[in-house]
Amino acid sequence: MDRVGRAPIRKISANERFIGPAAELAERGHNPSNLVSAVAAALAFDVEADAEAADLQARLAGARGNREATDALVTELTGVAADHPLFAALSEVFAAA
Repeated sequence: MDRVGRAPIRKISANERFIGPAAELAERGHNPSNLVSAVAAALAFDVEADAEAADLQARLAGARGNREATDALVTELTGVAADHPLFAALSEVFAAA
């Protein structure tokens, strides 16, 4: 199972598995809830042996409780700007992570 979750930062980047298709769906007025749920799962991946997972968990912990920092992290890691229709959903899953 660890292999599937490895490299979570890469997986939530702009042109990878989840964000690209989710952004396109949101731009077309569709609800990308399943892809957003997959992003939430990537954010929850916490395996010490995976350097990206450890980095992601540290970044999330650093932003926890600070919505401005959380939103900045959304844009930094996913490439999705605050004015994009996908941003609010991502902001919620990042804040909950």
